Amino acid sequence: MSRRLQIASLAVFVLSGCGVTTTDGSSQSGTTAEVASADVSEVGGSLSNSSSTVVGTDTSQDEEPVTSDGEPDLSPSPLEKLLGGPFTSMTEEEFQVVRAEINLKIEEDKQRCMTERGWEYELFPLEEVERLAGTPVGVDGSGYGFSESVEFGLWFNDEELLEEATANQPNVAYVESLTSTEQEQWSEAEASCNEMAVRSNQPERTKVASSDAGFDLEEQLDLLERDIANDPRLAEAWLDWSRCMASEGFDFQNRDAIFDELDSDFIEFDELISAGATELPLDLQLQLKTFTDKEMTIKLADETCSVPVDEVERFVRFDLEEAFIQRYGLVEDT
Repeated sequence: MSRRLQIASLAVFVLSGCGVTTTDGSSQSGTTAEVASADVSEVGGSLSNSSSTVVGTDTSQDEEPVTSDGEPDLSPSPLEKLLGGPFTSMTEEEFQVVRAEINLKIEEDKQRCMTERGWEYELFPLEEVERLAGTPVGVDGSGYGFSESVEFGLWFNDEELLEEATANQPNVAYVESLTSTEQEQWSEAEASCNEMAVRSNQPERTKVASSDAGFDLEEQLDLLERDIANDPRLAEAWLDWSRCMASEGFDFQNRDAIFDELDSDFIEFDELISAGATELPLDLQLQLKTFTDKEMTIKLADETCSVPVDEVERFVRFDLEEAFIQRYGLVEDT
C-alpha cells in the first residue's frame, strides 16, 4: 500500500476511535469501527452451499438499469440482490445511517463481552467518536483523496492534536484507575472482544462449493469483475471519456493515468509527512494550494465525463451478472 493510501486510511482510523493511552504512556487498542472502513459490498448476507432452485426466486428476469431525470439508477444489481446488498447502491446518507447502526451493534456486543470477562466498558458510538476526533481543516472529501491526505497526515503527526482528540474517550478514566498489570489484561480483553464483535457483525460471503457446483465464488467474482472491465462496450465508453476529458483540457486515456500524474506531483508532500512533519513550509503551502486546485479541477471534469461511462458500466454489469447467475445456477439463500 502506498504511503498516500496509508495516510488516507488514518482518516478512517481516527474517525473509528483512536487508542486509549494508559498511565505508563502505552497505547491500548480501542478501534470500534472496522466495519466503517470495510468494503461495504462485503457487509451483508451470504450465499448458501445449496445449488437447488428456490420456489419464488426468479433469476432469469431481465433487469436493465434505467436512469431518469439525469439521476443515476441506484437499484441493486442482480448479484447485489443475491448476495444480500445493496450497500453499494445506497445513497451516502443511507449508508451513513447503516454504518452508525452497525458500529453501535459492535459496541453493544463488545460491552457484553467485556462484562462477561469481568471488565467495565462504556459504549463509544460512532457519532461520539467523530465528534471527539473532529475533522482537520482542509478536508472536504471532494477530490480523489490526495490533498486531504496531506491535511490528515500533518494532523495525525501532531501529538498534541491527537491527544486532544482522544483525551475524552469514555473508557480512559477507568483504564487509568487500573494497575499496570490490569491495564494490560483489559487491553487484551478489549482487543479480543472487539475482534469478536466486528466479526459477528461483518459476515463474509460464504464460498459456494457444493458437490455439483464445485467452484469458489470469490475467485469467480474476481474473474467476473475482470470481464466487466474488459467488455468492448465499456472500452468504447472509456474512449469517449478520454475524448471528453481532452475537451476539458486533460490528456488522460483512463482514470489510472489521473492517479499516476497526481501521484507524481504528490511525492514531495509524501516524503515530508513520512518524515513526521506537522506543518508545511510556506513554499509547499502555496504548492499544495496549486495541487489542490488541479486535483479538484480534474475531479470535476472526470465527474462530468464519467456519466456515460457509469451508465454503460451499469448496463454491462447487469448483463454479465445475470449471465453469471444463470451459468452457475445461483439462487437466493433461504
